[in-house]
Amino acid sequence: MLMNFLIREFENKDIEAITILNSDLGYPTDIETMNRIMTNIHLQPNTKTYVVEIENLVVGYIGLSSSFGWEHEDQFVRIQALSISKFHRRKGLGRSLVKKAEEWTKEIGAKFIILNSGNREERESAHQFYPSLGFEPKSIGYKKFYEY
Repeated sequence: MLMNFLIREFENKDIEAITILNSDLGYPTDIETMNRIMTNIHLQPNTKTYVVEIENLVVGYIGLSSSFGWEHEDQFVRIQALSISKFHRRKGLGRSLVKKAEEWTKEIGAKFIILNSGNREERESAHQFYPSLGFEPKSIGYKKFYEY
């Protein structure tokens, strides 16, 4: 486990690192697009992005949003994204980012955290990681694309 790392809120200077980390997740994009994405996300009052850095290098991030559901009255947090550089995995950084998400969840008074993890083969380690942190599989997600 790494001992010398810093978790802090996202800053615009982190765009290039986030772009690379998204590619590591299987969502390749370019810096200009990622800049627009992060601008749109942070215009919303119910979002938070934390990065983890080692020696001033961003090596991971977690993207969070909070909301309310129709099936219950409790506020919840959704982990929208979690990525650790392939060179820094299995060192406790993802676990530390999830702990930071839990702190934000408590800070805003939300009652639970939810997330989706893709069914792709490269997500198999994530399917083992989340239960090790106390998450339980509860649903199947669906997606529908529209072309205009």
